[in-house]
Amino acid sequence: MKSKTIKTLSIISIIGILGYTGFSFIFPNAKEQEISINTSSISLERSNISKTISASGSIASVNVVNLTNTLNSPMKNVNVKVGDLVEKGDVLAQVDTTNLQNDIDQAQKSYNDAKYLYDQKLKNAYDDLDEAKRNYAGGYLEGTAEWKYVYDDAINWDSKVQSAQQAYDNILYNDTTINSKNNLESLIETKSNAKIVAPVSGVITTVNASVGNTTTGIIFVIQDPDSFKVQSSIAAYDINEVYVGQNTLVLATDINLTYKGTITQVSPTANTSGDYNIEVMLEGDLSQLRIGMNSMIEILIDEKENVYVLPLSSIVTEGNESYIIEFNVDTSESIKHIVTIGLQNDYYAEVNGSSLVEGMNILSDPLNKINYTDTSVTPGGPFGGNE
Repeated sequence: MKSKTIKTLSIISIIGILGYTGFSFIFPNAKEQEISINTSSISLERSNISKTISASGSIASVNVVNLTNTLNSPMKNVNVKVGDLVEKGDVLAQVDTTNLQNDIDQAQKSYNDAKYLYDQKLKNAYDDLDEAKRNYAGGYLEGTAEWKYVYDDAINWDSKVQSAQQAYDNILYNDTTINSKNNLESLIETKSNAKIVAPVSGVITTVNASVGNTTTGIIFVIQDPDSFKVQSSIAAYDINEVYVGQNTLVLATDINLTYKGTITQVSPTANTSGDYNIEVMLEGDLSQLRIGMNSMIEILIDEKENVYVLPLSSIVTEGNESYIIEFNVDTSESIKHIVTIGLQNDYYAEVNGSSLVEGMNILSDPLNKINYTDTSVTPGGPFGGNE
């Protein structure tokens, strides 16, 4: 096949020569082309190679606390803004409880009324039971041991005592004040939440509350400004090579500082963009980091040392076979070497083969060996053109 190609090139060259000499009197300044063999090469050397995955991310706090408001009432005061440092126990805001206090007062009255009626019913039932027991023990002198014994034992012998006891028990175990009591306690508990207090120390990063407006849900976010992580996402085609515990390097691009990190979380499901969220815990002196800074993450997938490494462009793969071309500059001889490919990244690959020797001259781009170079672009011919 090789010799056939050479013959074809020779025929083309001959025709080109004949055409030039035979018709130059018609087109004396026609464009000429030089055909040459691309022999740019690289020396086969041992080196180190690594495979990494890169992703962008942002610096975030490790500890984040969301504070919510459930009161459907306007804010009476808001004491903080975004960026403020707060201590545990600081009052961040106060909800106006004027209407809530009116509800509490009404609920208290309802409970008091219900409790009075219940206590009266229970007292009357107890008096009826006491009277029934006294009637049964009426043949004995009240206060004596005999009277007390008969009084206490009346429940086992007298049907009127038994009926009175059942009536008393029904009232005792069916407290009609439970609903009003629960409502009162719920309102009091709600009022206790009207004062929004910082449960931890940190920096305020979100404020969704303003004086005079009613806001429910998350109204404040507090983040720890001293411990940091990176939040990022990995494309679906790379996610199977990423796992918890992997080491990473993180470049905080805003301050051009690099930190070591460890992957601590890999989401099992894709986000709305089809990527998978990850978190990286940072190590070392983090004093110059700030929440929200931009970063680049480099995840080390694999690495090898002291192996033959070549650019991907110098390796040819056809079917199940990969090879490289050694080129002898002195003899212009090309030698094919079968190789197996080991670790590779976006630009380089590890190559192995029994015939490989350090220092071999390997073609950099064996699939693009023919170069065509224009040697004349001077207008010519009877029509004033190049061609």
